[in-house]
Amino acid sequence: MSAATTTVNVGDFWFCNSSFSGSVCPTRIATGDTVTWNWVGGAAHSTTACSDGTFSTCGAAQGWDSPIMTSGTFSRTFNNTGTFYYRCQVHPTAMRGRVEVIQDTDGDGWSDAAEAIIGTDPARKCGANAWPPDINNDGLVDVIGDISRVAGEFGKAVGPPPRSHR
Repeated sequence: MSAATTTVNVGDFWFCNSSFSGSVCPTRIATGDTVTWNWVGGAAHSTTACSDGTFSTCGAAQGWDSPIMTSGTFSRTFNNTGTFYYRCQVHPTAMRGRVEVIQDTDGDGWSDAAEAIIGTDPARKCGANAWPPDINNDGLVDVIGDISRVAGEFGKAVGPPPRSHR
């Protein structure tokens, strides 16, 4: 699986888009992926790593610190799992973000840790026994084979539970 690049826009007083002004822009990527911040506004901003979600201890010592820029891009590749926080040094309370880096062996968008909890195989993309919603075990989770198989049961009354054997 090849590494991907995710773009985070840097606008006037926000990361991601204007709805995140004053809140935290969330980004989720896999290990080895790159985030590229793309300046789309006219004001000067930075993308500066912070030690945690309080956004109070920030700077190059925490991972990265772009120059204060008004245009262009800044990129960083994330090779380790974890949650990485960042802010704009010029507008530290209005512009904040979070990059969640997950280990995703099969590239399906679910972290290996989450797949272990929900009972799927983190090394296999949807396949027989890899994903519980594959009701008919044909290797696909689809409307025709799986959903239609249970759709006819919606809205029906549920009978009594089976009696336990003593």
